[in-house]
Amino acid sequence: MEPRRNASNVDSMTANRRREEQKLKVLTDYTGETTRLQIAAKSEISIPQRRRAAQTLKLQTESQIRDLQDRRAAAKRRHDLDVSQSQALANELERRQAERDRKEREVQRIATGPRNI
Repeated sequence: MEPRRNASNVDSMTANRRREEQKLKVLTDYTGETTRLQIAAKSEISIPQRRRAAQTLKLQTESQIRDLQDRRAAAKRRHDLDVSQSQALANELERRQAERDRKEREVQRIATGPRNI
């Protein structure tokens, strides 16, 4: 048998329902705040990780740049050495050819000159 509904029963039921709704609102707010705090904590934790990752990437990039610069400098030194060696070889070949030509002209001059024997 259901109790009779009178004004005081309705007021009591309404007050109970409001208390329950208020408790539910407090719990919902608490859950939302807890979720926000968890997200903030994860964000705080991830900041140093992101900084370390950025620093690592920066160091790797700087290392790659230095390696590239070193390889370019070594390639330039090899090229300069090749050029100087090639120039020295060309000069030596020209000198030898000039010496051969001079000797041939000397032989030719002796052969076509007057015989004083």
